[in-house]
Amino acid sequence: MSIKAGTLKDTSGLKPDAHYWTRSKQPWITIPADALQFEDDG
Repeated sequence: MSIKAGTLKDTSGLKPDAHYWTRSKQPWITIPADALQFEDDG
């Protein structure tokens, strides 16, 4: 299941378990080196 964080009122308790579309991420976004990453939709 995938829920977009922007649809929630309080996102303070969320922790991403994977990062998608990292090929087009903004340069100021920092993704931890040990995080699961996909350059596209995986």
